Amino acid sequence: VSDDISKLNKKFRTSYGIGFRAIISSLIYRFDLAFGDDGFAPTIFINYPLSLGSLGS
Repeated sequence: VSDDISKLNKKFRTSYGIGFRAIISSLIYRFDLAFGDDGFAPTIFINYPLSLGSLGS
């Protein structure tokens, strides 16, 4: 965020990540790994979707 549009591209930070997704027994499993200047951040989500649309039929 910047008050001046010319300053928007002055401080770029690089980050990388990888994610894995799986649908097993009507549950969605998501595992993400993120790497950047702030460190390493793993996240895990397990969701029960209200509807899987065409995947659930």
